[in-house]
Amino acid sequence: MEIVKTLQEIVNELDSIDTYDEGIAGRLSEIDQKIQDLLHYIETNKISILWSYKYMVELKKLRVERRQIKNDMYLLSKFNEHKNKMISSGNRQFLMREIYKAEKQLEIPYKNRQYKDGEIEDILKPNKDKNKEKSLV
Repeated sequence: MEIVKTLQEIVNELDSIDTYDEGIAGRLSEIDQKIQDLLHYIETNKISILWSYKYMVELKKLRVERRQIKNDMYLLSKFNEHKNKMISSGNRQFLMREIYKAEKQLEIPYKNRQYKDGEIEDILKPNKDKNKEKSLV
């Protein structure tokens, strides 16, 4: 085993995680501002059906990216709570169990806070009278 090389790789990976952790809040803020820009544009402009689809695609892309960042922030918070335990070999497995447990919690499906089950789908279902509209107000 090349001890120096292996330790350098570990240090590089930990530095990479720290660098990512330091910049993640700024990235979240940037995405939140982009989402707000889109929402304000939608609020103040008439939008055709074609453009509404394009906006939804962009909004979804940003929300997916935002969710990944929020998940990473949660996992990093668990890592940071316990990273001092990496010194002892016995504690490293404890740290990994905590990280795996946090990862499992992130897999729990989202529960709506205001809408009841099915209400969002009802809003998005095409309505025969509304299909004739050319733009959204």
